[in-house]
Amino acid sequence: MKLTIQIFRLFAAAAVIALPAALTSCSDDDGPEYYETNLDISEANLQYNSDGIWQGWNKPDNFKVGQFELTHGWDGYPFGFTPSRSSDTQDYGATMFDHQFTVVPGQGSKGPGSPFIVGNQDVYQEGSIESGTPIHTCKITIPAKGNELKTFYPKSIKVTNTCYAYYTMLNGNSFAKKFEEEDWFLLTITGQRTNGGISIVEVYLADCKKNTDPSTWFVTDWSDVDLSPLGEVVSISFALSSSDTGAYGMNTPAYFAFDDLEVTVKN
Repeated sequence: MKLTIQIFRLFAAAAVIALPAALTSCSDDDGPEYYETNLDISEANLQYNSDGIWQGWNKPDNFKVGQFELTHGWDGYPFGFTPSRSSDTQDYGATMFDHQFTVVPGQGSKGPGSPFIVGNQDVYQEGSIESGTPIHTCKITIPAKGNELKTFYPKSIKVTNTCYAYYTMLNGNSFAKKFEEEDWFLLTITGQRTNGGISIVEVYLADCKKNTDPSTWFVTDWSDVDLSPLGEVVSISFALSSSDTGAYGMNTPAYFAFDDLEVTVKN
């Protein structure tokens, strides 16, 4: 099932910054001022283990896919982004954490055997720094020369639920509740603007509305998300929230998956 409910909010000086009208407009000597590209994990030269998980899953290093840099960390457990091409969709119950890099569709958006990227937002890591500067464990940038970042206009992305989050919401476990009417699981995608402001797109990965068929509550296929309201940004980051939240934070596993991010880049 594909949920198409999206909420757009902008917190920048301008409400919406439109995509450049002419993507092929040229500067004096540097070629096109804007060009389109996508983050296609299937074209990355990554190695996978026998379970279909990226071999760098237990290393503390970010990784690149084409021009894009994606955050990945290791602190005795992985967090951030991890590529996978696992086709496993089984519910392992109490040991589901050991199968955290699987998705409900059982494949990437391009079909059987195609890879995808699992995101795990680690709020512990995000809150562990002392500088007061916000960090994001699930962030995507396009590095330029030196320490600079290219600006870009996000266009679209495909998202879905991981098996870990889905089966937890569907059945509950010793840490999290079984979802009922009025429960929800929300993915918030934030664009960091060049002027210091932010823009936000929100997508429900679970939306358990009253008097609706429970089979429609959860995203179980790859769902297209329009990112154009984010406008011109230097990074996009991902965060998760849930109606199942207690004194120690969210009980629903903070996992989602994405594929096929499309952007327009400013040269």
